[in-house]
Amino acid sequence: MGVDRPYDEPFFANSPAEVQRRFESARARGALITICHPFDEICPFQFDMNSLPFDCLEIWNGPMRESNLRAVGLWQGLLMAGKKIPICGGSDYHRSQLFLFPGGPTTCVYAMSPGPADILSALRQGHAYITFAPDGPALEMTADDALPGDSVPFSKVKDVQIAASGLLPGDVVRAVTAQGSASLLEAKTSGRLQTTFKMEAAGFARVEVLRSFVPGLPLLPALLSNPIYFEAG
Repeated sequence: MGVDRPYDEPFFANSPAEVQRRFESARARGALITICHPFDEICPFQFDMNSLPFDCLEIWNGPMRESNLRAVGLWQGLLMAGKKIPICGGSDYHRSQLFLFPGGPTTCVYAMSPGPADILSALRQGHAYITFAPDGPALEMTADDALPGDSVPFSKVKDVQIAASGLLPGDVVRAVTAQGSASLLEAKTSGRLQTTFKMEAAGFARVEVLRSFVPGLPLLPALLSNPIYFEAG
């Protein structure tokens, strides 16, 4: 996405060296590069992403399922290792199928304008969150003036302001850090949560909204945010 001239390299690649050249060619053309559905059941990403230049990791592809939950786990591990990796998600809609619809999920960006360049810039910076549908829960999240994807000094900023709307009864809103997760609300009614979460240590904080989509089955993500990073020192 975002190339300033057509990408004319072959798309197929059969070796790490060929993949590296494809990525470098796309980067030279100004592309925003996303690693898509790394654990997809049919076409997972099979190369070493740590050796490749990329901007975003797609952790939510189509309906929430095991492959997406594995991608969320991979991302959480990378965050805990000190990496700053923005996320994105999309429906990968090709045709009508059960539980598959355009905008499921939707990546919402805090962009300076609706223009393509500003949207892609926001994605690169991690100024975004993912919600399960266009009318799913919405999130406002700041730490001082920082948005998701930004970094602040932990010595000066420790509070995260969180406003989640579009909640339904039974939704669970939680903050996730390197130390674990903290429940902020188990919604009894529909509505909105406005609260402050205090960081106990340097690292990162992100927000999840979990929802019961099918009675009797475990709660699944209805919203996942990029983190705000709290840097030590």
